[in-house]
Formats: sequence, structure tokens, C-alpha cells
Amino acid sequence: MRRILEALGLSFISQHYIKTRFREWPFIVDYYIPPDLVIEVDGVYWHRKKTRRRKDAVKDECLKAEGYTVYRFTDEELAKDPDLVKRLIQNRLEVKYAKAYIPEDT
Repeated sequence: MRRILEALGLSFISQHYIKTRFREWPFIVDYYIPPDLVIEVDGVYWHRKKTRRRKDAVKDECLKAEGYTVYRFTDEELAKDPDLVKRLIQNRLEVKYAKAYIPEDT
């Protein structure tokens, strides 16, 4: 994911702590792109478990309620077709920022 975000020219922080009003301790997100984008990469082993999926859903809802946009990809998607993941992120950014985001290299 790091290479994809760098290729898109995005500034990001990996393993970033985000505090919300919904719980005492912060969430740790895989990638934070200021000001309000979160990208999570889910390992299939852990994230296929029902309890983990519930926790991820709560995390996503809390972050969204605070104004963050959350994108999730599995590590399998990332390994299988990184170009597709890159295009999906790029397309979502174009929609989110109403075509204001134009990558340097496509």
C-alpha cells in the first residue's frame, strides 16, 4: 500500500492514532492521508473472523461520524492486483474531491 500511495503522490502517515469522542483510547489506522482519509488493509486471517469484522465495522462508523472517509482493502486484493487497488483509490479520490485531485502519473 505504501508504494501505491507514494505513486499517487499522497502524503500519508502509517499506523496513525486517531482519537474520537466515542471511546477513551484512540483507534490505530493503517494509513492516514490528511485531512480526513483513512485506508485500512485487512489481513485475511484476522479479519475473516466475525468478532474482528464487528470491531472493524464499529471503528469505521466511529471514524465516519468524526468526518473521516474510510477505504478498506484486503491484503489479498493488494497482492493480487495492486494496479486495480491504485485505480480504485485514484477514482475514489477524484469523486471525493470533485476532480480536484489529479495524479501526476497515471
